[in-house]
Amino acid sequence: MLSVAASSAESFFLDTSSGYRFCLYFSPKKDKPCLGGIVYLHPFAEEMNKSRKMAAMQARRLAVSGYGVLIIDLFGCGDSSGELKDASWSIWKQDVQDAINWMRARLKAPISLWGLRLGALLALDMVQSTENPVEKIALWQPVLQGTSFLNQFFRLRLAGDMLTEKNPSSTQPSVRTLLDQGQIVEIAGYEISHALAASIDALDASGWHFGASDLHWLECPSENSTALPFARQKILTGWMEKGTHINIQMVSGHPFWMSQETTVNTDLVDATTGIFRQP
Repeated sequence: MLSVAASSAESFFLDTSSGYRFCLYFSPKKDKPCLGGIVYLHPFAEEMNKSRKMAAMQARRLAVSGYGVLIIDLFGCGDSSGELKDASWSIWKQDVQDAINWMRARLKAPISLWGLRLGALLALDMVQSTENPVEKIALWQPVLQGTSFLNQFFRLRLAGDMLTEKNPSSTQPSVRTLLDQGQIVEIAGYEISHALAASIDALDASGWHFGASDLHWLECPSENSTALPFARQKILTGWMEKGTHINIQMVSGHPFWMSQETTVNTDLVDATTGIFRQP
């Protein structure tokens, strides 16, 4: 059982050039040497809320192991300033850079990134350039292509129309048509703009190069599956052919980010803690 000191977190607002960002900081355990800092990048929309318990659980475990862990709500998300409809990928990347800079100033230690779903894609985008070196990158069920991710997210609107008995006929304009017309579209309670959708649509990690980055991909496969789906395996193979070193682990457990009720995956916490305990 964690002690009160080990399980507590410091909350604060990080000032940025575009407003404030709500943060939780888990300090490394005081009786151990500080091994580094880790910045957590959350997933998109409701997946963020469903993952908060898991993120806090993992952060506490890493803090006990000797890491400082910063959880940041990106622009327009959670308790940070701004509206989601006004967000963009470039703003979120600057948020991550501000978080990294804060951690480096506080810890004077190597910094790593840990991201879930779209947050994992954001982490990958941050390390494309050697100008922003980090020690390790832990990817939880990473989104790898923005367009396919958004297509899946947009289906929530159709599902919502069916539940409210609206007519989801083929004569209604698609979400993408409405966005292209400059309309703000509400999906599952989240307002999406054309600018935000376009910036996510443009992302395709299949052609990215990560140099000497130490990548760790943790995948929670569907039931009766022990391997990556073909499309994801193809991207992984392409990275490895370019010289990227990546360790992949298939971790059993419930996909907590899409559960109706709040759930956790202790196997994933154990596996991730093991990654950061490695030299």
